[in-house]
Amino acid sequence: MDKDNHLRDALKFILLSLPSPPEPPAELEREKIIRDAYDDGSYATIGVRMLEYDAKHRLKTELVSYRPLVLRS
Repeated sequence: MDKDNHLRDALKFILLSLPSPPEPPAELEREKIIRDAYDDGSYATIGVRMLEYDAKHRLKTELVSYRPLVLRS
């Protein structure tokens, strides 16, 4: 019988109860998309990248989704 299970379970509980790191604000993510596009020279696709980001962000913040999954990453 493993006597360390109680310690492991307690540590797992403490670790899982810690808050997750906050996500960067949407404005910073959008600025990063624009900066990366200009650095890569692919600034013609900024509109598509913004729409994809907005759709993914909307899916994350939506509490319940009653529609089929359309995005594939």
